[in-house]
Amino acid sequence: MIKYILLSLILTSCVDQKLSRMVHEKEIMKMHEAQREYHFQKMSEEFAGQLTDDFISVNRGELSQQSFEEHKARYDRYFASVEFEKWDDTEKPIIRFSDDHSLAYTIVQKDVIVRYPDDNGTILRDSVHFAWLAVYRIQKDGNWKIESVASTNSEPVVNKLD
Repeated sequence: MIKYILLSLILTSCVDQKLSRMVHEKEIMKMHEAQREYHFQKMSEEFAGQLTDDFISVNRGELSQQSFEEHKARYDRYFASVEFEKWDDTEKPIIRFSDDHSLAYTIVQKDVIVRYPDDNGTILRDSVHFAWLAVYRIQKDGNWKIESVASTNSEPVVNKLD
């Protein structure tokens, strides 16, 4: 009888872990998909709101840490300077979790195309392929936030639009 009880507990635990992983994966994918809307709708406050207070960015060989207001201001400037044509995954993001599910990471590949005016008012079209790793940490309130991102990109292709 004890064997059956132990087996039942083990199987229940495995099912609970799998369900928990599926729920967390869905939450992280929802955040990931919202980022596309934040770019196209120029929602810098919502975008910056996905980041932890001590968020670290690794980009172009440099580390940076900024406050929420600094992130928001940076995205305000960026979103105001470009029009997005494309901000799309080229592969399904890879999501992995720590054993205790307090940390997760995504590996993302994305094509981004933006239009913007140069100093003479000529409209340029910039196309670039990005890849990044984003680290997520579950917060005390049960929500995920992005703790750090390490990003790289291909050389942009810039064309003048007539």
